[in-house]
Amino acid sequence: MAQLTECLITYFTVIRALTTVYAFMPYKSTLFTVCLITHITNIRALTIVYAFMFYQTTFVTVCLITHITNIRVLTTVYAFMPYQTTLFTVCLITHITNMRALTIVYAFMFYQTTLVTVCLITHITNIRALTNVYACMPYETTLVTVCLITHITNIRALITVHAFMPYQTTLFTMPYYTHHKHKGAQHCAIVDVLSDGSFY
Repeated sequence: MAQLTECLITYFTVIRALTTVYAFMPYKSTLFTVCLITHITNIRALTIVYAFMFYQTTFVTVCLITHITNIRVLTTVYAFMPYQTTLFTVCLITHITNMRALTIVYAFMFYQTTLVTVCLITHITNIRALTNVYACMPYETTLVTVCLITHITNIRALITVHAFMPYQTTLFTMPYYTHHKHKGAQHCAIVDVLSDGSFY
């Protein structure tokens, strides 16, 4: 009886174990399916990871190229900074030079204004002197006319004197020939004529 009880207990235990096994089999199948889905999901996720790794590698390469480009740009900027400083210095020197040139121009403008004023004063003085000359010209013309008239009058008087000289000589010689016959009377007549002085 004890053996039968033991067999019965064993049989029931086996049945319960088999029932448990059959009960666990769908669970195990479900678990296996879940593991398979998980594995496939992991494969897909790994594929995506590999795909993203390539993308990330490309992105890192782009970032590296951008970084190197930025470094080169920064180097260029630092290289252009001394050039810009030099250019600014040149512009400043040019500006200062232009200011000095402008100052010189203003100084020369003042000097030129002074020269123009002096030239204007000289021109006005010359105009006044010329006006005085033109004013003196009629007076001088009058004086020259008077001198010319006087000179012509003197020439006419001299011509008249030269014209009267033969006449005076004729008048002087006529009493001499008139009183030729009487020597004593002629002598007296000549002495009278010479002493009178009217024939000179």
